[in-house]
Amino acid sequence: MRNLFVLAVALGFAGVAHAQQATFTPPANARITPTVQAGPSVACDGAVAGVACAEIEQDGDFSTAGISQTGAAHTGIIYTNSSAANVSEANTASITQSGTGADLAVIEQGADPNRTVKRTDAVIVQAGTGGNEAFIQQNVDQSGSRAFSEIYQNGTNNTAQTWFSANQGFSAPEGTRIAQDGSDNVAYQDKDDERQGIITIEQNGMGNQASQYTRKDQANDMTVIQVGSGNWAVQDIYKGANATTHQFGDNNIAEIDSDGNGTSYEIYQGKGTVGADQTTASDNATTAGSNSNRAYVDASGGGNTLLIEQYGTGSHLADVVMADGADVDVLQDGLSNRLVGLGNVGPAEVLAGSQLTVDQVGNSNAGYVFQGVGGVGTIDQAGNSNVGTINQF
Repeated sequence: MRNLFVLAVALGFAGVAHAQQATFTPPANARITPTVQAGPSVACDGAVAGVACAEIEQDGDFSTAGISQTGAAHTGIIYTNSSAANVSEANTASITQSGTGADLAVIEQGADPNRTVKRTDAVIVQAGTGGNEAFIQQNVDQSGSRAFSEIYQNGTNNTAQTWFSANQGFSAPEGTRIAQDGSDNVAYQDKDDERQGIITIEQNGMGNQASQYTRKDQANDMTVIQVGSGNWAVQDIYKGANATTHQFGDNNIAEIDSDGNGTSYEIYQGKGTVGADQTTASDNATTAGSNSNRAYVDASGGGNTLLIEQYGTGSHLADVVMADGADVDVLQDGLSNRLVGLGNVGPAEVLAGSQLTVDQVGNSNAGYVFQGVGGVGTIDQAGNSNVGTINQF
């Protein structure tokens, strides 16, 4: 057993090799670009004036490591690896950084193949003014009760990124959560394993960007919550994952791209209530509606369920392509809303054997649908100067 805690202030330890990765910037009506990957590659080496760097490396049975840094421009690095055959306790790692200047925090946790580790936990808290970077990578080829990671950041222009990979079973779902309170932040989550997991990004502020990527066939739950305007969320799904996006504000974009079967996708834009466990400044945030939001969904697998709800006084867009056997519900409440097809060209596509319900409330709305054999389609429009079209073949 090893317990290690380091307290560092900005008196100038060793220097830093910079970390990887996350940079997306698309919008202007974006359509999926992320698929970031890579992993941490950072060490305290060389000499950089005025930069405090603390590094902990642990290899053995179960480990506890902590770094706390106050002041300006810090780097904190923790590497832990479990090589014991059967560990009854958790591997835990935490980094807390506060003060002015851009901080960098990296936690990398591993376990040798065929090991049993009770828990693998990692937490990074960065409470500065912004420009911080936080990276957590967990590669745990092990069995155990759970694996979990969290990143909390305040301020502007922060970057947070988590990777998770495991090839054996846990008795509870794996989880990873990123919470950012501020504007122009970037959050990315990558889950690459065969086990059920819960991944969540919560952002409060304007101009934030979130991307989630799952790469294996398992029933994962993906959630993005964004409070503010000009935000962008991308959920990129391979096979089995349920995806939900909540956006509260104007000019937001939500995108889902999936080739999974029998899964559920939900996009909510406009009024609603955010759950109590959101970022610090937006607990239980409620808004009355919003304008000019866009929802894009392209799901090539069969038997999926889609729900889109868009609220507000102005022109929302839902752009939908679903494969055979889909169950699709779209509600648009506002003016000049549109339900169209991929690329904003032609009708929404909902293929053979699908169920489609569209409700549009307000004036000058348009719903265009192209539906396959055996489908049932309904468009309900309340207001003036609306257009509804269903083409079935």
